[in-house]
Amino acid sequence: MKSIFFYDSNYHFKNSLFLEKLTRFLQKQNQYSFVGNIDKADIVFSASKYLPIEKYPTKHFIFGPHFAVFPQDKPELQYFNNIHRNAIYIQPSEWCVQVWKDLKFTQLPLVAMPFGVDTEKFKPNVNTNTGNYVLVYFKRRKREELVYVVNYLQQLEYQVILLDTNKGYKEEDYIETLKLVRFIVWIGTHESQGFALEEALSMNIPILVWNVTKMNQEITQEEAYKKIETRATTIPYWDNRCGEYFHNKSEFISTVERFLFKLDTYKPRQYVLDNINTEKCIEKWTKLLQQF
Repeated sequence: MKSIFFYDSNYHFKNSLFLEKLTRFLQKQNQYSFVGNIDKADIVFSASKYLPIEKYPTKHFIFGPHFAVFPQDKPELQYFNNIHRNAIYIQPSEWCVQVWKDLKFTQLPLVAMPFGVDTEKFKPNVNTNTGNYVLVYFKRRKREELVYVVNYLQQLEYQVILLDTNKGYKEEDYIETLKLVRFIVWIGTHESQGFALEEALSMNIPILVWNVTKMNQEITQEEAYKKIETRATTIPYWDNRCGEYFHNKSEFISTVERFLFKLDTYKPRQYVLDNINTEKCIEKWTKLLQQF
């Protein structure tokens, strides 16, 4: 039985919740034990802290995904010496992996590993809403894009509920809002995984996404991201069961029409269950650990 040590557990809280479930699963299966120091460990997790891996030739290391947005932002990353080929760096999705590859990060192999969505907490409303409430989810995009979308929806006589992430919100309020709406129009930025969107999909709510192509479409980070040429996305985990997406304002009305015509045919929760729920992600993580 191999042993695991969490050297640094400074994960995003959604990631931590999933890793706790993974830990319980592995313990129940008697596949791994969990130890309190690095000397006793076969596999070491570190979310954001550097370790001199060359000093531990018999151990395996899983670093990330919280060291930095870009590899050059964290000087310690250049010091990794993977001479024993015993370490990897994880990113939540493939496009994030590609960003680091494009920025010439070669010190460690890069692996895309999603963290599971809690489909028990985020499950469909038993009293399926047939009203005309629509949620517009708005996150650090140009204000005129929001105004354009809201005006059009109001012309269609939908009652718009606006969630502006700049103002913050509580998860329990988000869940209660999702229970009210027939669909969502999502005007967001790039997402490494996109838990809030995935949780809405888990509640079986179709989404119309005004997708991004570049990171600098996030208005608070236009300068920081202006030189990043890698294609970005709002929806790293998605297929045609989830809804529709478009990139340009000129595509909005035609996409809305197609989306509304097909509204009752989408199966977003099934996509989540098939790809990124807790159980599927535990399978992915277990396969990763078995490589060591």
